[in-house]
Amino acid sequence: MIDESYNANPASMAATIKSLGTERGIERRIAVLGPMRELGQHSESLHAALAPSLVEAQVDVLVLVGEDMRPLEDALGDRVQVTRARDAEQAADAVLAMLRPGDAVLVKASNSVGLSRVVERLTRELAECSI
Repeated sequence: MIDESYNANPASMAATIKSLGTERGIERRIAVLGPMRELGQHSESLHAALAPSLVEAQVDVLVLVGEDMRPLEDALGDRVQVTRARDAEQAADAVLAMLRPGDAVLVKASNSVGLSRVVERLTRELAECSI
């Protein structure tokens, strides 16, 4: 698990996605992404601009949290499998339902989105089972 749930801006988001793409010996790449905050009038285009990074990193499943991520989903089209989540709890449910041995999971968003709860729940529940 790559826990980057505590901050996000366009450069750090792209760099962390690239890092996920370099992980070796894994079955699937799962990214759980929430909005980058305080981007002003360019928010939609900056979110959409992450699409090439996700494709290049060969992300298999993308869990997008919140309506602010809609421009990214639109920019991706059908190039990456997308699951939508309303909030952190729903995102954790989605990841737990799909997670398999050998998966790598990246969680990244601005801290105010609260995706640290996804990391906490995954860590807790995975410690209780054998995935």
